[in-house]
This record gives sequence, C-alpha cells and structure tokens, in this order.
Amino acid sequence: MKEVKWAFLLIISTAVIAHVYLLLRFVPRIHSRNSRTNTSPQSLSQSNVSHVEGRPHRLERDENSHSETLVPRALVEKPRKIEVTNGATHSGPCFYRIQVYNRGEILTKHRPALKTIVEQSHGKADVRANVSCSNDCIVELTIAGDENKFAGMDAVVFHFMKNLIPRPHPPAGMNPNQTWVYFSWESPWSNAHEGGNIAKLPVHVVWTYYRGSDLTLPYGYYDPKSTPMARETKSMDEWLQGKTKLIAWMASNCKNTVWPRSGFVREMQKYIQVDVYGACGKLKCTPSWDTKCTVDLVRQYKFYLSLENAECEDYITEKLWNKPLTQGVVPIVYGPTRKVYEDLLPPNSFIYIGDYKSMKELVDYIKLLDSKPELYVEYLKWQYKGNVGVNQVMHESYDPGIFCNLIPFIDKVKRDKLRRIPVGKSTFSKTCRKREKLQFQNVSAFGLGGWEPW
Repeated sequence: MKEVKWAFLLIISTAVIAHVYLLLRFVPRIHSRNSRTNTSPQSLSQSNVSHVEGRPHRLERDENSHSETLVPRALVEKPRKIEVTNGATHSGPCFYRIQVYNRGEILTKHRPALKTIVEQSHGKADVRANVSCSNDCIVELTIAGDENKFAGMDAVVFHFMKNLIPRPHPPAGMNPNQTWVYFSWESPWSNAHEGGNIAKLPVHVVWTYYRGSDLTLPYGYYDPKSTPMARETKSMDEWLQGKTKLIAWMASNCKNTVWPRSGFVREMQKYIQVDVYGACGKLKCTPSWDTKCTVDLVRQYKFYLSLENAECEDYITEKLWNKPLTQGVVPIVYGPTRKVYEDLLPPNSFIYIGDYKSMKELVDYIKLLDSKPELYVEYLKWQYKGNVGVNQVMHESYDPGIFCNLIPFIDKVKRDKLRRIPVGKSTFSKTCRKREKLQFQNVSAFGLGGWEPW
C-alpha cells in the first residue's frame, strides 16, 4: 500500500513540474506575440507575396532612413466596412484622419471614382468616409483643397498633378508630426516635365508603381498561382481565332516623350503594316476607354505596340496590362530595361525591341512569327500557367482600404522615426535612364538620330 501511495505522489509531482515548465516556456511567447499584434495599429496583416490583386506592396526599411531593402512585402488591407457620415466624426485609441489634397476639385474632375467614396463638402456640410481597417482601427478619409484644413489631420496625400502641389513648402504653421505622402502613377520624368514644384515637396512617404518606393502599387501584376487564363487543350485555331490583323498602336501623346517613340513607329511602318489609332494616327476608335476599343478591337491583332513615354525602371502602364496581355495579344514592348519586363511579366510573353540590332531585324522576326503560327502561339502559352490582373486605383474602381496602409508610417512619424525628404531626392526620382541630349544628326540602326534602346 505504501509503494502505491509513493508511486501516486511521484506521478502527481511529475505532472506539476511538466505543467510549470510548459507555462514558463510558452506563455512569454504568447504574451510577446499578442503585444505585437493586438496593441499597435502598425501590425497590419502581411504576407511574403510580390503580386497580389488590388493590393499595394511595401519594402521593409530602416525606421530612420528612406533606403529600401530587397524584400517586398504585401500590405494586405481590405476595409471591413465603409460608411459616409455628415458632420459626425469618430475618436478612439486607433483613429486616424487622412486628407487627400484636391485644390479646386482638380482631382475629382480627373478621378471621379473618388466621389463615390468621399463627397466634396458643400457649404457647412462636411462629408467624410470612415474606413474600418485591421485591429479595430478607423481611417476617416476626407477631400479638401484648402491648406488651412491640414490642421488636425494625421496625414495628407498629394496626388501627382501639376496644380495639386501646395506652395510654399511646407505651409506656415504645419504640424511637424503630420505625415505627408506623395502618390503618383506617373514617371519621375513626368515630374521633371511639370517643373520643380513637385521635386521640392518634402514628404515622409513616396507611394508609386516603383518597387523601391515606400509603398508600391503597380499598374498590373502576373500571378502564377491564380487560375490559368487558358485551358491546356486550347487548339491552334482557338489561339488564332479572330486575329485577322497584324500590329496595332493606340496613343494620344505624340510628342511629349523622352525618347523618339512616334519616330520609332513611323520607321517601323516603312517595313511593315502598323495600324495607328488616336491622335498619333489616321484611325479612330471612340470612346477610347470603351470595350469595343480596349477589348474587341485589340483582339483582332496578333501584336500590339506597348511603348511607354519614358525610359524608367518599373514603369509599365496600362498600355501593356489593360490591352495586349489581358486580351491574348503579343506585346512588343519598350520603356524600362528588359530585366524589369522579365521580373514582372509572364515568362515568354513579350518581344523586347532592345533584343534586336536594327529595325529590319525586329520586323523580320515579327514576319517570321506571323508566317509560322506554331512559333507565334508560344508567346501565348504562358496563359496555361497563371493570370494577370490590373489595378484601377484612382480610376474606374477604387478601394479606400489602401489608405489603411498609411497607418504604420503615421505612427513612425509621431515617434519621430521618419523624416521628410524632397520628392526629388527620393530613390524613385532616380529611376529613369540617364542620357546626354540626343544628337539627331547621327542616324542609328533603328533609323532614329542618336537613339538606341537600353
């Protein structure tokens, strides 16, 4: 009986010791994890993906600098609830006021989607949109064009437009703990073209398409893990169905480019048929944004010229994502370097003009693909392996949840962990090709004076 009693006590003691050990080992971890995720609005949900539909990306960086690392992380923020209130406002431990600067209603005239989220104030009625973010945080989003309304705002967002940058920099009496954000889908070359006012704007956050920006929101993305665009059983006839024409180009900007884009197309037309739509050609399709132009017309072609107006890293616009890639057409591309296209586009999906020594060599290859369908469709088979998507922020569709991603930056500014720098000194501003003034008297292999693709 005594042996049974001692055995029972030994079992109980062992169990108690094991229980105490487990508590000491795991409770601190649980407490540490909870303290990181539940007590700070900075802990937005994140994942290590580089292309996620409708979601911006951020590069991790040192709190005290604007230099970026090489690891992009997605800031996954979708609003749980959006409500528009008249005059009323919220408050609480996790509440932020963000204003989109809109002098003279310029922004809402060009980006009408903003009006569906935040109505412009009329008279004394102050209309706001309240966006619910993660961790029970709320962002109150407003649009205003008066600099004297900056007071009380946690952050002010400046969208790239010529007359939407305030003068002087910054306004007198501005709160040093107020976060300033520069948002742009235009290239640094466009910034310079609009004058030095934008370059001098001091901001904490640069938010652009460029992967090295503080926040990144590309025009489009390729997702190899999403549902494929095409069936594995697609036949040759199905690939070529409806493609009765060869090359199309749609453009409205014929002169204001950093490289001789229009001249490139004119030179190509000496060797092969290129149908030019819009202000730069004789063919018309209106309205240009209608599906009969962006979908039905584009699908009639085998190739589409996706030529950007600037030679800047990561600057790949809707000229590529909206038209050829989403419509099953092979894009002939130029703008950033080939490496950028390799990084961001589906594999074997494009023709890069810099791969060819002359215009004739490029055109001969296009003619070869046109004459051999089995070679042409190789540029379309990436659709078996993934899908592409297009972000429409500030355009037809609009998700105000993207502003939730400013919360970590607002908190850093309030803790004096993030400093303002002029837009012109940011990493983003240095992403365009450096070149001497073109010497047009020297004819290149592409028939253009002094210009060669990089």
